[in-house]
Amino acid sequence: IVPRDFLWEDGLLKTKKGEIITEFFIVKAVAEGIGNTEEGMIIKTIKGKEIFISNPKKGLKQILLNHGLWVTDVTLWFVSKYIKDYIYENKSNIEILKYANQIGWNGDQYIAPQTTNDKYIFDPILEGYTAAGDKEKERETVKKILQKGSILGIGYLGAVASLLIKPLENVGARNFIVFFEGEAGGG
Repeated sequence: IVPRDFLWEDGLLKTKKGEIITEFFIVKAVAEGIGNTEEGMIIKTIKGKEIFISNPKKGLKQILLNHGLWVTDVTLWFVSKYIKDYIYENKSNIEILKYANQIGWNGDQYIAPQTTNDKYIFDPILEGYTAAGDKEKERETVKKILQKGSILGIGYLGAVASLLIKPLENVGARNFIVFFEGEAGGG
């Protein structure tokens, strides 16, 4: 259903007054954030092209332009209103997905593009990341490395530091630095 303030005519999205806004599109899916991640959506153009928009409130104009949908500062307001109205009037027909802009453990599930079902959509920058093993094996490996007290253990912790950021934020730590100092040894 095209929202009442808009028209679909000759493959174009127009206002009721007939003013051209952009190429016609629908909202195919809405993505709800996991944890503190932002929302996103997938729109589908009249030509069948699907476009992922990770945060409609930031950079919408540039995302649309990058995908060949012409929009100006003036028509951007109409596009935003159309999206909002379209979702409201078609909510029973729009698929709800989970959106992730970071990878890692979420409860008992490791969220990564290659390890989750198709009910998730990911920020395109994450497509190269994969997960292997499981949480318990990871903990056991880290425990063994740290018990040895080697520089390898500190290096390993630095490599997986991104997994620690959320827990550290919960106790008030805003950031941290791992700094190696001293003479180089063998190896």
